[in-house]
Amino acid sequence: MNKDFEKQVMQARLDLAERQIDKLINRLRSLDGRTIDIELHLIKSTITGKPNKWIEF
Repeated sequence: MNKDFEKQVMQARLDLAERQIDKLINRLRSLDGRTIDIELHLIKSTITGKPNKWIEF
């Protein structure tokens, strides 16, 4: 049961990261460098579950 929960959590993180990446790809042309940095760090923290340098959890 614990393994199933861990798999579901991992899949949820990957699904969220995929949606965030798709959203970012669509916005890249209009963003400045800092905004891209923030967005990419948010995606990274979504995948790893670790805090990032822009937003504290």
